[in-house]
Amino acid sequence: MMTEHTRPTLTSPHMPIVLAVGCAPALLARIEAAGRAFSSSIGCNLAMVPQYVADLRPCVLVVTTSLFEFDGPKFIDLADAAQAALMVLDDDDESPAVTLEARLGDAVNRTRALRPPWREGRYSVVAERIERPVPPSSRGDSIP
Repeated sequence: MMTEHTRPTLTSPHMPIVLAVGCAPALLARIEAAGRAFSSSIGCNLAMVPQYVADLRPCVLVVTTSLFEFDGPKFIDLADAAQAALMVLDDDDESPAVTLEARLGDAVNRTRALRPPWREGRYSVVAERIERPVPPSSRGDSIP
């Protein structure tokens, strides 16, 4: 029996991710269209937010006004933990596409300015390994 996976495939760490939480399908489509040129947008429900934030480390966390009023401090903490910009939109946001694109672009740029470049992330260069010649007796060669 094959299992169907409902979680998205992780994207390249170089592509900024916009995580839209609890947005209506129409608003999510507008967010995706506005950020298509410079980011990858993913929508999720309220229950999956902590897992998605931990797995994807989005650049921007988009939350509707109603959700932010429900538990604003939690969203602020999640955005801080991921070093992401928090963007609160009205549930029925009708701002022009150009305005939404500019707001998303500004949020992505703010996050990129705060985060270290990917190559300087959590990894460090390990000391160079020095190869030493192996004495003949330990290689299993017979000594004449």
